Amino acid sequence: MEIILSIRSAVAVVLTLLLAVPGQAAVQEAAAAPPSGLKIIVLEGQGAVNLLPTRTTVQPVVEVRDENDTPLEGVTVTFQLPKEGPGGFFPGRQLTQSGVTNLQGQVAAKGFVMNDKAGPFEILVTAEHQGRTATELISQANALQTVEQAKGKRRKWLIPVLVIAAAGAAGGIYYFVTRDTSSPTPISIGPPVFGSPR
Repeated sequence: MEIILSIRSAVAVVLTLLLAVPGQAAVQEAAAAPPSGLKIIVLEGQGAVNLLPTRTTVQPVVEVRDENDTPLEGVTVTFQLPKEGPGGFFPGRQLTQSGVTNLQGQVAAKGFVMNDKAGPFEILVTAEHQGRTATELISQANALQTVEQAKGKRRKWLIPVLVIAAAGAAGGIYYFVTRDTSSPTPISIGPPVFGSPR
């Protein structure tokens, strides 16, 4: 009798598993899992050029949002500069700085100053909130001159080259327009002339 009851229980368990809605366990797991990660949006500083001669820098500013694009207040955000090469420092010559997002979900890296090395670099931004993390890279460069200044220097030598090229083109056009093509001078070869020997 006990064997029959055990068999019936086992069959009931198997039938329950077979008749279960496919994917129901996955749905329950998804509902129990925490929401997806955070998002870091760079508001200021992406692609910035810091000028070495004037010591002008662009302070990075980011905004942290949740999976619904809602800005999050109270998120710890860390800005990390490169250990060597082009980059800079935060106050106290520190390479990292942490801050907490405000009501709008925003935080700035305050007091960032460039070092004396020219070239591109990246600032690593990490956001941590309730066991969730997100990272983002802010690309900047330290430069001896602005892009506009570099373009200006290129224009200085480009203008004379263009003037010379234009003058050459104008001379060529003038030659072809003003030459007399209506009566070409024929070239004739006469019979050989033989004279007395000298």
